[in-house]
Amino acid sequence: MDESDSAKHSSGNEKSSLYVPEVRSDVRLAVGGMTCVACVRAITDAVSQLEGVSDISVNQVGKSASALVTRADLVESIVTIIEDIGYECKVISVTPMVAVGASERVDKRRNIAVEFEGMKSLPREIKNILEEFEPNVTILKPFSSDPLNVLRISYTSSAPHFTIRTIISTISTNMSTPITAVSIWHPPSSDEVARQMYRKEQRKLLFRLIVAIIAAIPIFIIGIVYMSLVKADNPGRLYFERP
Repeated sequence: MDESDSAKHSSGNEKSSLYVPEVRSDVRLAVGGMTCVACVRAITDAVSQLEGVSDISVNQVGKSASALVTRADLVESIVTIIEDIGYECKVISVTPMVAVGASERVDKRRNIAVEFEGMKSLPREIKNILEEFEPNVTILKPFSSDPLNVLRISYTSSAPHFTIRTIISTISTNMSTPITAVSIWHPPSSDEVARQMYRKEQRKLLFRLIVAIIAAIPIFIIGIVYMSLVKADNPGRLYFERP
């Protein structure tokens, strides 16, 4: 093998050792408002239009959906497009799928959600504390269904020196105002969200039934009671019987 071939071979090995495959994420969603197979088809067709989204699966009975995305910003795009066609949608989980041959650095990057109990919103002070950990810690964009006291972050674990416990402990000790508790937030499961959506749909149906009953009462009084009691030549009866 001459020097040029050796150089090409060496260059090829160097490129393959530095190459990091694109990491896809598995997205799990809770979808409310589905009543038939046509709803499943409508959601599948709508989400299929997004570039970078694949393996779409919609479950009408379980009121859930899943898909694989190539970029994090596609998660909110999926939620938006499902809501735009008339359905309720909430993000349950987004799990990165490490590709075969990916570098060790990809394995150590973790995405979590931190909950600050007793707070209605997150003060700027928390983000200032986390910015001191950059680039090991990155603040992520929240999902539309996240509570206001939850912060999503991405961090590079280096146990035992730098873990999520280190981050939580630093926030708790450096806050100027006391915090009730800081913990990892676990979103409700798809079954729990499906039950919530089912109860919400039941309340809507009950409300419609009550409105229908209220509207039917005067119709019953006028159409049955009143019309049977008055004479055939009564002006009111003649008015209602007019075609």
